[in-house]
Amino acid sequence: MVQLDASMNQIHGELPKFIGTVLPNLYFLNMSVNALQGRIPASVGDMKILLILDLGNNDLFGEIPQRLVVGCVNLYFMKLSYNNLQGPLLPAKLNLTRLRYLYLDNNRFSGNLLPGILNSSLIKFLHLNDNLISGEIPNWLGYFSNMQSLILSKNSLKGSIPTCLYQIPFGSKKLIDDAFTTSEPGWHIDGSVTPVDEDTNVLITDVEEEIGFMSKNRLESYKGNILYYISGIDLSQNKLTGPIPDELGYLTSIYTMNLSHNHLTGSIPKTFSNLKEIESLDLSYNLLSGEIPLELTQLNFLSVFSVAYNNLSGNIPDTEAQFGTFGESSYEGNSLLCGPPLEKSCIRSSPSPTDSVTLSPKPKDTFWDSFLWSFLVSSVAAFSGIISLLYSGGYYRQPFRSC
Repeated sequence: MVQLDASMNQIHGELPKFIGTVLPNLYFLNMSVNALQGRIPASVGDMKILLILDLGNNDLFGEIPQRLVVGCVNLYFMKLSYNNLQGPLLPAKLNLTRLRYLYLDNNRFSGNLLPGILNSSLIKFLHLNDNLISGEIPNWLGYFSNMQSLILSKNSLKGSIPTCLYQIPFGSKKLIDDAFTTSEPGWHIDGSVTPVDEDTNVLITDVEEEIGFMSKNRLESYKGNILYYISGIDLSQNKLTGPIPDELGYLTSIYTMNLSHNHLTGSIPKTFSNLKEIESLDLSYNLLSGEIPLELTQLNFLSVFSVAYNNLSGNIPDTEAQFGTFGESSYEGNSLLCGPPLEKSCIRSSPSPTDSVTLSPKPKDTFWDSFLWSFLVSSVAAFSGIISLLYSGGYYRQPFRSC
């Protein structure tokens, strides 16, 4: 079997137009991390036994050739990340029935996610982030029965999150026998079998791939056999609306979930307490309301948690277990949230006795008010009577005397 690995060099220029015609028996082609320009040669489609194609981290442009996706019938792994490729994600007609790993991220692909472009029973890693993909997230993604990693972040996807995504068995994956292999870095294929045999004959030993998930408070770069143990979904930085489906809480084996930087509304599903294996949950920068479910404190492996910049209210769950490790940044931007680690207290201060005397109006005594008014009226009447009596009794009737 013939392989060509010229990765991580400083190769400039274009790929030879007839590379597939000259090397039809190539099963491994890795030209990643160079400075290649131009278009992907259509002759790559003449490599009928090609299993692994990695042209990532170059300056390639144009569309994916139709001839490639029709002719490379045995392609198992294709990575075209970090280029300037454009057009539809994949041509409508293709024959990539054995494809498991597809990395088209960090390009300029546009259009909608079309049904039928991939074998839903085989694809494991689908990374389409950092493109110009629009439209809604299709329901047919729920039929990807072998999916481990779905990354659609940094696009222009709109609409609601399909409830059927819970059918994807994130994390429910088989383990390879030599998970702790000490093989040399790179792709290795069991030489005792032909390249077109089942995927158990193809082993990832040290293919580095940063998948953009947060774990342990940092962006992890997962590579090699560890890819068999991680699982996650990233729909962040899109234009998604509506509530978070309760059904996402049924993804009991998922490792990480990122729904941040959207326009999601409603409350945080209490069903998220079922995500027993999750280590990273990011719901920040949305329009979520209501309280943080107390049930989330049952997530014992949670190391990254953020609900910052929403419209949440009420008490922050007790800072015990994993929640004791989350700082103020996990909750900031929610003006109605209170309790540690925020400085805003949830307990209202009661007024002091002095304040109550000063501020509280003295109740009126209606009895004394009536008595005072009656006494005043009686006194005026009595005084008027005495004056009248003296005047009429002749006290002032004395003869007029001249000067």
